[in-house]
Amino acid sequence: FLLPALWYLPFCNASGTTADLMDALDLWGRSVRREPRYAGRNIDGWPLAFDVNVRFVDIDLLGHVNNVTYGTYFEEARMDFLRWLWCQTHMDPSIIVAHLDMDFRKPLYLHEEPVIAVKVGQIGNSRFDLLYRIIADDTVCEGRTINVWYDYDTAKATTIPDAIREAITKLQR
Repeated sequence: FLLPALWYLPFCNASGTTADLMDALDLWGRSVRREPRYAGRNIDGWPLAFDVNVRFVDIDLLGHVNNVTYGTYFEEARMDFLRWLWCQTHMDPSIIVAHLDMDFRKPLYLHEEPVIAVKVGQIGNSRFDLLYRIIADDTVCEGRTINVWYDYDTAKATTIPDAIREAITKLQR
């Protein structure tokens, strides 16, 4: 099912950036408060960076983050990117992930405090790439998703709206 647009609202302040402390709604519409995930810093040409919370459940028997968990970290960063995009355009993001790939560079451990840097890669008519880099002291993992702008009513890919394209292009500069 789709969440209503209200789930992004608490993440923006008047300047169009994420708030210092945000009210959010859980899946049942109850208000919850949490610290912001938006780090808002440029890391070596990566315009957005978000904190990663390594949880005990993410750790495998070898004592490091299990490889499958990186996909979840990418998903969380993609959701934060979509919140950022909504703050810029006030348009509901309507994407599906058509492809995901990742390259592992080194293990990530429970005690580390990584960030995930995000930037937009190629932009097509109905698709755009999101590139991810998880950084602790060094790069831990890099990845990419191909995201397709999607019309859920017709169940077909559709052209990326001009306002979205403009916000994405502006982010790339």
